[in-house]
Amino acid sequence: MKTRIVLCVTICLCLAGVLSADTRWTGAVDNLWSNPANWTNGVPNADQKAQFVTTGVPECTVDSAGAEAKQIAVGDNSGGSLKIVAGDLTVIDWSIIGYAEANTGDQAGRLEVTGGVLNCQARLYIGFMGEGHMIVDDDGVVNVYNQIVGIG
Repeated sequence: MKTRIVLCVTICLCLAGVLSADTRWTGAVDNLWSNPANWTNGVPNADQKAQFVTTGVPECTVDSAGAEAKQIAVGDNSGGSLKIVAGDLTVIDWSIIGYAEANTGDQAGRLEVTGGVLNCQARLYIGFMGEGHMIVDDDGVVNVYNQIVGIG
């Protein structure tokens, strides 16, 4: 009986990890956040970290309402770019632009908000351990609630 309980608990823990696994932007089909084929583990949700880790893929564009992620890491090792042109993106936990030390020059993380809204429910770091660039232009809005904004 003890073996069955341990087995059931192990299976449940493994499934929980799979269901909330992080997802990485690939831009395999187009540049739209909302297309699940552009992500390694589907479109991010409030339980997943969205990672933007490569400079050689198309820039990810948020162009509709209701986008969300548990965390975002733009420039998580080797660059990455995220652009909000319409709609909104809500991040439940931290948002980091320029996550890793290797993010400098062309490898820097980049966030551009030219329309729509970025809602950070917790911390926003620009240049956490690496170099990060954030541009807010035109009709773009960035809201940071309940926490701090850290710059470089």
